[in-house]
Amino acid sequence: MIRRLFIPITLILAVLTSGVLSWLLLTNPDFLYGANSQTPQQTVRNEQVDSLNRQVAGMKLSDVLAPVALDAYEAGGYWEASASQLDQVTAALAQTPSELGGDFDVVESSGAFASMSTSPRLILRFADRLPVSLWGQWFKSKDGPPLDFEADQIWLLKEEPQALYLVNQVDETYVRVPLNGWDFASLYQTVTQDVTSWTAMSQVPLAKGKALIRTEAFSLPSQVYTLKKESEANLIGLFFGSDNYSITDSGESGEKKYKTFDLELDVNSDSHVYTARSEASQNRNAVNRDQVIMDSFAEMRKYGIWTQGIRLTTNTNTNTLYYQRYLEGYPLMSDASPYYLGLQFNLSPKVTRFSGTFLSLRSHIEDKSVSTSLDAASSLVSQLHEQGLATTDLDRIFVAYEWQANMENFQLVTFLPKYYVEYKGRYISLDRLNRGELPNNQEASSSDLVSSDSPSLTEENTLSEGGQE
Repeated sequence: MIRRLFIPITLILAVLTSGVLSWLLLTNPDFLYGANSQTPQQTVRNEQVDSLNRQVAGMKLSDVLAPVALDAYEAGGYWEASASQLDQVTAALAQTPSELGGDFDVVESSGAFASMSTSPRLILRFADRLPVSLWGQWFKSKDGPPLDFEADQIWLLKEEPQALYLVNQVDETYVRVPLNGWDFASLYQTVTQDVTSWTAMSQVPLAKGKALIRTEAFSLPSQVYTLKKESEANLIGLFFGSDNYSITDSGESGEKKYKTFDLELDVNSDSHVYTARSEASQNRNAVNRDQVIMDSFAEMRKYGIWTQGIRLTTNTNTNTLYYQRYLEGYPLMSDASPYYLGLQFNLSPKVTRFSGTFLSLRSHIEDKSVSTSLDAASSLVSQLHEQGLATTDLDRIFVAYEWQANMENFQLVTFLPKYYVEYKGRYISLDRLNRGELPNNQEASSSDLVSSDSPSLTEENTLSEGGQE
């Protein structure tokens, strides 16, 4: 009798134990990692190095400048490659013997650009336009001044395998770079031999430049993670390294100001965000933009705590550098707080102001993921038209993972895949547009889209389907 009951009882106990462990993981993530019995000084010294610095200290500038997608214009249409194919092409380009210098010509002919755009090619897409002189993993520097050009794409033309093109597709300008005897013909053939099995994309015109949107409807899984909250003590230790600072309680809930003669740090322990202000080491009016970016990258490595992927974007009009957080190859967006989405540097000639969060991800809870459907390009365009918008009113259209505001007291976070659009630096999800949340005033938040009175284009003039040009 006892022997017959042993297996069922064991199974019941196993299920109960699993349930208890899952509950503990969701309600108290620290359960798996042990109780903290260290002194505050030990916590700062040990956790700071082990938990903060170690995570991003090994990151290279090339990691945040890396392309975000590989596309092809082949067989009469646009196609997006897999992540492994993107890595293959990126690794091959890292071995090119190309050199950049000040003697390269920037071609600004719209006619030449349009002609080149009809050529079969591979397209490496980047998160933003960036100085190509920073792409040192691919290009050596010639004698003379660095090439003063910003690009957001690299084109590899099928019929010209001994050169590549650095492309600013927003301004429709480019630079041709010879490959000094090396060519990518074999690589091109290998990568594109089954190109029609890639993801079909549709080209959509924007206010400037073009976007590539999936031709067919598709699904992405939601992502669920437990959250890790770096302690305020760790953050203070990371910034100051000692007790030589003053503390001021702002009087607002959860807000404190830490200050030395050259650094101010505002910390909100309720929202888990911080803002720091420091004196620039030298007047930035006398420093080229490349150096400013490299300096900001050094700061990001010191204070960043995100390891799932980061890409650099810039805004020259506002002197802002933004180290955008990525998840599963997609940028993060949020209505909860912009501070959760990356590390933002606001630069003036003499002062650096940067802000971020001390929230990071801990454990991925895979069984809580839910498949989420996203519309085809034609449906997306139609929905925009219904809201009085044309794609040519927009600066960007992209897929992002949206950080949900309900975090169960900062224990658990859900990321939902959604379409987002950008209009004059303001962002809003397609979901919110469809709910009629299109503000009509200039006082909207930075995540809102200001309405436009521009006339809508017909769908035929707006969309180039995959398989067609």
